[in-house]
Amino acid sequence: IIQIVKKDRINLILPCSDEEALVLTRFRKDLLKLNCDVASTNYKNIKIFSNKLKTYAYLKKSNIAVPKYKKILNYNSLIKEAILYKKNDLEFVVKPSVSRGGRNVFVVSHKNIKTKINNNREMYLSYKNFIKISKNKFEKLFPLILMEKLYDPIYDLDMFTHKGNLINSVLRRRVVPDNPNAGHLVETSKIKFTNIGKKIAKLFNLNWLYDCDIMIDKNNKPKILEINPRPSGSTSIALSAGIHLLDNVLEKYKKEKLSIYKIKSNKIIMPDKIIF
Repeated sequence: IIQIVKKDRINLILPCSDEEALVLTRFRKDLLKLNCDVASTNYKNIKIFSNKLKTYAYLKKSNIAVPKYKKILNYNSLIKEAILYKKNDLEFVVKPSVSRGGRNVFVVSHKNIKTKINNNREMYLSYKNFIKISKNKFEKLFPLILMEKLYDPIYDLDMFTHKGNLINSVLRRRVVPDNPNAGHLVETSKIKFTNIGKKIAKLFNLNWLYDCDIMIDKNNKPKILEINPRPSGSTSIALSAGIHLLDNVLEKYKKEKLSIYKIKSNKIIMPDKIIF
């Protein structure tokens, strides 16, 4: 990266994965010496964002709603907690504290459902079939998170931030909850979601562009699933809706006045068209 920055005189890098953000911010001082900055928060914050246990603990301490969860360190504790949930007839989710894109996520139901795997990622199964899973399946995934099951719809909150303030945000609801590439409903601002974004921006003193995943609990309360230290893979949805977040990135870099955008009406944006 340093060689590319030198050769092409790069002044700003926008990370597009968590791993990129981690590495680039770790060496931010070296890049700044070359007059190149990284469009993401500091390394300390990204270390928190990249671990869901750390994220949940930090947010909970600051009174920002997260799922009810427990840290699971070994297989015996996992089975013990699963049995407890079964006794109380509660559905739950098991997932690694560090993961990407819903991989190795187990959604466990009290219903007698057949085991199914969604897009080679989440696995949906009954209590009985969950208990049958080989101990070896979990061996390399600890520490795990065992948490309450949250419910559709799944929301993505795109956020452009500056000096700890939320400048622009886009709330996207997935048309097909299990498939983020099947289209989104871009909704006019909902205050309870915007307030979450404002709190997160202030708490971590955020600058640049971020993406939060949010779902609803059984009481219809939104809860943070994760904070991504980079733009979403579906940022193009926000751009198609007329919210030019990448223009904000360039405006901030060039120290220009930041444009403010508003969504006047809901829009359904599919991979090949926009439906007003």
